[in-house]
Amino acid sequence: MSQYKLDFSHSNCRTEIEKLLEVNTPESVHYSTFQFCLDWINGDEYFQFSTSGSTGVPQLQMVSRKRIVASVEATASYLGLKSGDKALVCMNTKYTGGKMMLARALNIGMETYIMEPSNKALSILENEAFDLIAAVPSQIITYLKDQNPDILSRNCKHLLIGGVSVSEELKFKLKDLNGISIYETFGMTETLSHIALKKLNQNQSKDFEILPSVQIKKNIDDCLLIKAEVTNNEWIETKDIVEIVDSTHFRWKGRRDNVINSGGIKIYPEEIEVLILPILIRFGYDKLFYISSVDDKIVGQKMVLVIEKEVSNKEIILLELKNFLPKYYSPSLIISVSEIKKTENGKIIRKSPVGYF
Repeated sequence: MSQYKLDFSHSNCRTEIEKLLEVNTPESVHYSTFQFCLDWINGDEYFQFSTSGSTGVPQLQMVSRKRIVASVEATASYLGLKSGDKALVCMNTKYTGGKMMLARALNIGMETYIMEPSNKALSILENEAFDLIAAVPSQIITYLKDQNPDILSRNCKHLLIGGVSVSEELKFKLKDLNGISIYETFGMTETLSHIALKKLNQNQSKDFEILPSVQIKKNIDDCLLIKAEVTNNEWIETKDIVEIVDSTHFRWKGRRDNVINSGGIKIYPEEIEVLILPILIRFGYDKLFYISSVDDKIVGQKMVLVIEKEVSNKEIILLELKNFLPKYYSPSLIISVSEIKKTENGKIIRKSPVGYF
């Protein structure tokens, strides 16, 4: 697995990057990484970013240095990052998450290890310690499966987890780790990177806390609105349903696109999935699943549970869910599918189950 070490606090890093570009072909996994670094050092004002494609085909956009720096400085202020700190870049720098880790390291002046974006990348923690790591859930899951979690606690100060939602199972595994601050991130294309963080270990929180200089409110549909330097100080409207706790905290409930209206009751699939997971695990179903709906003549939409596995005891599970979940919030049907498709960066594609039965 290839890895490179660059110290962005030193003036000679430009020469090192130029040499790396000479030995890496444009087809190399690291070529665009080093090209971004060189463009940043050269003072370019605009950079090409690619969306994750979570809601469709990935899109390219040109992003100003001013917006990137605003995001970087907000994170640095929140986490207390400084020049000389050590960062690990192990996410795909083709997408925003990995590219913003490069921007943080470059702008702050961090000693940076750049790893090939694989699920085994965190194995470097066996020999190196870092002040900041950003990773996707699959990288954390693989590390916890293969390695001693105490090493993660000892050799990482701040861990940011993003790209896709963090499962309740992973949150459970992380909650008791000490000596490290672990955060779930919240952000979208319009904010480049995260604008809020939620603590996943020690004093675990249900709420996201916004970064410095970020403002929030919600519209009449309970969707989150965000204003910050990274949005050019303009209010942007998201499709995220939230509960505003106070001026600096909010609780995420789900995506507006996924809301199910059953008999006049609004149901947020993401909230139900959190509650369902422990029961499915107890019955031995640890595969992918999601909550969806089918049309119903009486209630409008009827909630169903889609599981990536053949389920033999559907009626028993449905009865258990009905007894456990709040009234009106239990699925009426379980649909087994051979495969639940995901986007390139691991987000579930919530396909309508119509046609499965």
